[in-house]
Amino acid sequence: MGDTRPLTNSEVHPFSTMDLVDSPNDLNNSDDISARFRNNKSSSTSILSPYNINGRLIVIIIAVGCFILSLILFIGTVVVGMGSSCPDSVVLASKHSAAVSTPPTLQTTTTLGQVGVTDAAKTTQLPPNVDTPSVTQVNGINSKRPGQLVWFEEFDSFNTTKWQHLNHDPSSNFFHFVNTRNNSFVKDGFLYLKPTYTADAYGEDYVYNGTMLLGRKPSEICKKKNDSALCWKGDGLSIVHPIMAPAISTQESFSFKYGVLEIRAKMPAGDWVEPLMSLQPKESFYGTDLLNGQVQMIDTRGNRQLFDHNGVNVGSEQTCPDIRLGSHKTKRYLFDCLNTKNNEGFDTDFHLYQVEWTPDSITLKIDGNGIVSAPFPRKSMYELWSRGRVHTNPWATAENAVMAPFDRHFYLVLGINVGGVQGFFSDDFSGPYPKPWKDSDMAVAAKSFWENRHDWEPSWGGDAAAMQIDYVRLYALNQTVSSD
Repeated sequence: MGDTRPLTNSEVHPFSTMDLVDSPNDLNNSDDISARFRNNKSSSTSILSPYNINGRLIVIIIAVGCFILSLILFIGTVVVGMGSSCPDSVVLASKHSAAVSTPPTLQTTTTLGQVGVTDAAKTTQLPPNVDTPSVTQVNGINSKRPGQLVWFEEFDSFNTTKWQHLNHDPSSNFFHFVNTRNNSFVKDGFLYLKPTYTADAYGEDYVYNGTMLLGRKPSEICKKKNDSALCWKGDGLSIVHPIMAPAISTQESFSFKYGVLEIRAKMPAGDWVEPLMSLQPKESFYGTDLLNGQVQMIDTRGNRQLFDHNGVNVGSEQTCPDIRLGSHKTKRYLFDCLNTKNNEGFDTDFHLYQVEWTPDSITLKIDGNGIVSAPFPRKSMYELWSRGRVHTNPWATAENAVMAPFDRHFYLVLGINVGGVQGFFSDDFSGPYPKPWKDSDMAVAAKSFWENRHDWEPSWGGDAAAMQIDYVRLYALNQTVSSD
């Protein structure tokens, strides 16, 4: 995965420069299935909110009822101890409500800088099945809950059966992926994915003179100097990866095809930190590279002040989600960029990151705002990729010729990258201090980054440097197999 900038032989198509026949604003007019559920959830929970006057009356009535019931059961000696318990359905407090000093926002919003949706209670169970299955598939099976919640993670704990840690990204020597509770952990109902220093774990000398195994098996040894697939040796010039970072996926536990995916998250605040939130193909069905497609739900940087040559803040105030497909020689990156207001970056609050994926289109949204969609305005992903040029269709035999390669199962990846020389943190960007390394100086780039940490270290403010995730939820489409 590594840095998420296009390669030099890629073709990048900002939404604004494509041959559109409609306005990108039309993306927001589609039927937002998940929004209806969020609205229903908000309206049903807000009446019971202890911050709502009617809700307080209901709470009082329920409490009195429970007390009277307890008294009757006690007097009648019926099942001692049961009278003191109220049904779970009337437990009102969210596990997050105690951590905030103001009432939670119970609304759906498309205004950046606000929270999107905060439920008064965490989801605890899935709705019942019905006879007619949705076109949405989870782990290869059509969901029998059309239009309903079909998979979720609320991070009450770190469920290692759902989430598997990645071992290493060989495309960068700035960081290495690790499985430690200093880097990936759950606290107060939120998942934290946080970068830390290798020197803090193993000492400064190790960074300069140590040997780091990068393979999957502990028995693997360094067969040659700096074999990025297996190991890395510090020799004073090329240091061991100075940053430890987490990356987790659902590759072995959860994949899906079609549906509405929602992730409520807060981006990391820290210079040269890059969060990962992507959908990766479950299998290499159509070949290698991007022939199987890829979705980047976010594409942002942790720098508070980072500007391009036009003076646009390309740091934490901007994200450019994209849809990727194509061959090694001809790639397409379909994206558009969204900027927050000044000083209201994606690292200052939680936002709702969404993928609406149907048999006819895939749309990326933030807080309900459509950012980029495909194959709009073309008839198929192939036509969008070929753009009228002569290309052999690599998806000609696909089950869904409109959406291929996005007609197969994808899984979720969440994580943190730092630095890199692939151009994501361009040498042309400007900020409050010079960039600590040059992309062209690949051999010493990581060392320069590390030895200039006095510039960027103050921006890494403890847990604020972590990507924080409240929940992940997948809703099945209302479209059913019988009506497909």
